[in-house]
Amino acid sequence: MEENQPPKNSEAPQDPVAPPTTIPEQPSSEPPAVSQPPKKSSNKKKVLMIVLALVLIGAAAGGYLYYKHGQTKKTTTTTTIVASTTPAKVVTPQNVVYATKAKQSDPYTIYTRPAAGGDRKSTMTVNGKENNVYYSFDHYKVRGQNVVFSLPDGIYVSTDGGATFNNVHKLVPPKENQPASVTSLQFSTDGKKIVYAYFASKGSSTTALNTVTTMDIDGKNSKDVHAFDKAGVFIYSYNAQTDSLVYGTGCYFCDGNIVEPHLMNLKTNVDKKLFGTNIDTEVVSLPVSSLDGQKLIYWVGTVDKQITEDSFGFGSSGAPFKVNQYDIASGQTSTLATIGTLHEKDADGKIKFYRINVGYTDDTQQPYYSAEAKLFTVKDGKPSLLLEASKSIGNVDFVSADAIFAQTISTDKGDFTYYRYDPATKKNTTIFEGDTNTQPFGVTTN
Repeated sequence: MEENQPPKNSEAPQDPVAPPTTIPEQPSSEPPAVSQPPKKSSNKKKVLMIVLALVLIGAAAGGYLYYKHGQTKKTTTTTTIVASTTPAKVVTPQNVVYATKAKQSDPYTIYTRPAAGGDRKSTMTVNGKENNVYYSFDHYKVRGQNVVFSLPDGIYVSTDGGATFNNVHKLVPPKENQPASVTSLQFSTDGKKIVYAYFASKGSSTTALNTVTTMDIDGKNSKDVHAFDKAGVFIYSYNAQTDSLVYGTGCYFCDGNIVEPHLMNLKTNVDKKLFGTNIDTEVVSLPVSSLDGQKLIYWVGTVDKQITEDSFGFGSSGAPFKVNQYDIASGQTSTLATIGTLHEKDADGKIKFYRINVGYTDDTQQPYYSAEAKLFTVKDGKPSLLLEASKSIGNVDFVSADAIFAQTISTDKGDFTYYRYDPATKKNTTIFEGDTNTQPFGVTTN
């Protein structure tokens, strides 16, 4: 089903977001948040499930815990973190970039819509095929006016807010039964380079290598910087000035694995594990990096023996959850929020699950987290309610003091509303309606 067309510049007829009430000093009930790693498309029977411990976060989680909807109960917040010193910068949303198709067997078409709402414009249709199936997107990122995504035949870049795309770095599409894929893709911390990890099967998991490559935005000056003996390499940040990489490794095309962050100096190959996890007691999500690469935000769930295996056949963790921030320079971890209680139940008497996202705001790089229908920013060690939606919040693409772009989950089948919320005016604008055949890339800015 192709996304439905909302009226031009329309305020949502049925508000996906309810205006926030009084902002609490501490949230009354919020789960942790981690920017769920984007769901990997599986047109060619690829399934990226990067799971830590016993878990898989479905939908946009690309690899941890699968969260079900539920009502928040009790939440406590514990934290003492250093206030952000990052000065506010003006980031004006320009376009929402996304891809959609009418049905699973169709090719994707990429569109842009004005960030204020309005008619869509077609950018390109992805007509390439692999094993007689139209290409799906491996990974994608948005930074300012630049948009990058990977397909089996190359790395595509737009430098004009998603209006046009070019294949700036061609890849050889894998042959049948010889899996190969871009496993991770990021902009460098200064936004001037692209770094990606590419796994190409050599016929055996023991001989498989994943190579990390850097290049300019236009694809020039491509350079292989390190080869790993793991199929899965997941890049969190890359600093071109210091030639340092924050990453995790694990399996790929697999059911799940533990991914612990490391810091590697690519000039000397000196490698350092930043922090780990105790798989017997906790589940740790994939971390999200601040733009400067100096901090990581992630959530930690508690392994609850009372939770039975979910529908995917994986175990799950439960409350309490902690939203943590790790400072790379000092090696210190701060807890931003603690959510829920052990063996917590929902209104139906079942174990309470939480849908969570985490990240950093686009204007001041302050931590934020969403828990079910609420989104908080954290400043001076105190969470502040920025948004309260009428339904569970799915992925969050953009957060600033002036605008939030996110999804609310409409049905259990993956239908969602993609909307803009303006905190100052408490106005909601529906950008489009989507389903499992709709893939938002993000929001470009001026």
